[in-house]
Amino acid sequence: MPADPHDFNGSRLNFVQVGLGTNSTFIQNLAGPRKAFDNNIDSLLKASSETRPSCVKGIAVEPVRSLVESYRYCEELLPQVELLEAALGESNRNGVEVQSVTSEVCDALLSKVPRHKRSRLESELQYCLNMSCTGGEHPFLQQHCKKIQREFNVNVSVQHQNTEVWTWSRLVRTFNFRGCEVLLIDAEGNDAAILRSLIRHCQKHPREWPHLIQYESMGLCDKLEGEGTETALRRTLEDEGYLTVCWSRWNTYLVHRSATHREKVQNWMDDWYCTNCKRYESSEPFYSNRHGIFCARCLASYYTEIKASPVIGEWDKGTITATTLTRKTGEISHIEYIQPTEILMTYQGQEYTGTLHGDSTLIWRPDGQRWYKMSSSTGRSRSRSRIRMRRETCAQSGRAVLKAHPKVPVVLKPAKRMPGKKRW
Repeated sequence: MPADPHDFNGSRLNFVQVGLGTNSTFIQNLAGPRKAFDNNIDSLLKASSETRPSCVKGIAVEPVRSLVESYRYCEELLPQVELLEAALGESNRNGVEVQSVTSEVCDALLSKVPRHKRSRLESELQYCLNMSCTGGEHPFLQQHCKKIQREFNVNVSVQHQNTEVWTWSRLVRTFNFRGCEVLLIDAEGNDAAILRSLIRHCQKHPREWPHLIQYESMGLCDKLEGEGTETALRRTLEDEGYLTVCWSRWNTYLVHRSATHREKVQNWMDDWYCTNCKRYESSEPFYSNRHGIFCARCLASYYTEIKASPVIGEWDKGTITATTLTRKTGEISHIEYIQPTEILMTYQGQEYTGTLHGDSTLIWRPDGQRWYKMSSSTGRSRSRSRIRMRRETCAQSGRAVLKAHPKVPVVLKPAKRMPGKKRW
């Protein structure tokens, strides 16, 4: 509990941000250095009725103490913005464990590697700094720490601290506000629990629904609570009066119907357009990925082409569909198609591009790993089946195979016995 909580006198806040991390915050855009400016935050602020730093009202919630302290510089520049060291959830609890990697740990690790590696290590550690998780470990943290240990020979130690968990109702009572214009949630898998807390509160207080909601939808909630959690959450919000403006495997954006008559909100919605057909209006939600924003019609056309992709099918190390890649270990990753024969996947915090070569080999960059297409009849990869057939053919013809290659087997014919001479 803050020693002297700010009293907003029952007004609607301009923003509430849950989960700050080290970047992409309202605080940095409003009062931080120019290099910390974020375009997505700038877009969200266009839906707010107030953007002057001295007048904007907001609450920034973060459970990691060191991250909260790193934003204390804003208190004089943003007098109407409250920093809260806590987490949000479905019930009020004390002494809940938070696992995180602190900036002090990262600075110590950077001093242990040669100078020419520090820039790359610092980039990798940024992922760790933004993987703090309440009530357990981030689903990808250990995998990423192992990757850093393997590549840089340093061990990333995870720090443990305790924090309070507040419900949305407690947050409202403590700071005496009534809803917000923009709600931004990036809680590393706890987004669903926070939104359920919000929904329960606003069902009792229907005038307090946030005008605009952005939450993370990259599969972390599905990892923690089960497949389909994020999709079900979006449908629940739609049942409560929200319109889905855009969804993706990264973030989802929704606007409440009661706010669509507001000029700032309407202008924000009107700015969305399909980067493929250049149309601004769409009866269905837009879909976005790193290649652009697509309307429902262009997306349907895109998937019609993708369904015929030779990449789709069973491979020796996993199965690929139009939207996911499932490894033999059971791990699921969302994928994007750059073109029908080239896909993009994010695994353990790193991007990999898979390109189909020939008719059966999928080569991943940057590690050069090869996947082989499985034959539907034998269950073996086609390339390996061809190698086996070449070996059998060589054996039947009396030739000795030195090395098998998918395309050109190297063979050696047995030496002929010369008459009258002993062969040693």
